[in-house]
Amino acid sequence: MRLLHPRGNIPRLNVITLLFDLMEEALNIGGLVRLAVSISSILAPLSVEIQRRELDSDPYDDRARRKWYCTELALTVVAVLRHYQR
Repeated sequence: MRLLHPRGNIPRLNVITLLFDLMEEALNIGGLVRLAVSISSILAPLSVEIQRRELDSDPYDDRARRKWYCTELALTVVAVLRHYQR
């Protein structure tokens, strides 16, 4: 399964957070929760893919951002799901 664009482009976390905020403001709560669940279901394979690409990439590439990407994305998803858990 291919999770990343061949060039390794992944959406920035602030863009994902903005999307969550806009969906909440539009009262699209069902879509927001479905999106959060679908993102959480691909976190493990995404982490493996990022680590694999990190080994193949230029050492001066944006490694620091990719190192914490899945952790910060998971925290963002958990915050959304905790808010709407009932």
